[in-house]
Amino acid sequence: MKRAGRILILLIFTTLGAYIGKWFWLLCDYNAHPGFYEQFNAPWYAQMFPYTLMVAGVVAAEAVAWVVLRLVEKRRADKSA
Repeated sequence: MKRAGRILILLIFTTLGAYIGKWFWLLCDYNAHPGFYEQFNAPWYAQMFPYTLMVAGVVAAEAVAWVVLRLVEKRRADKSA
């Protein structure tokens, strides 16, 4: 169970790291090619909104799985004591 908990924590931070990396890449790309983003009606950061919702959902699901795993571990520890 502890291994599964560590894997879930790793997944949460990996997802957040990929999200931060995507923001960093978009910011660097906008600074390098501002003319490309001028042709769109929305601001340059608007394309991150759907990705933000997706990442929020994935991180929430991973966090719920981690909390459930912790509760199961706690119940097993209480039964054995």
